[in-house]
Amino acid sequence: MNVKILHKNSIDSKNLLDRTKGAIKTLKLKAKLVESSDNKMLKKYGVIHTPSLVIDEKVVLQGRVPEMQKIQDILLHESKNSKTARAR
Repeated sequence: MNVKILHKNSIDSKNLLDRTKGAIKTLKLKAKLVESSDNKMLKKYGVIHTPSLVIDEKVVLQGRVPEMQKIQDILLHESKNSKTARAR
């Protein structure tokens, strides 16, 4: 699983990064986590609001920082979707 945090260096960005790291660790997921504040990356994904969470090239969250439980739910949902897609 590839996870990206796209941001513009704010407190919210740090909070999303920390919560996402915690969620990945808690769930014991194999994930590569990358963070970027590069404008080219933001444009590539069509991100308007930061911070944003991108999982396996899909923007799943923009402009807010949910509680860690919600991030865990998103990660689990997306990991199941990617497993289903690979099984086809």
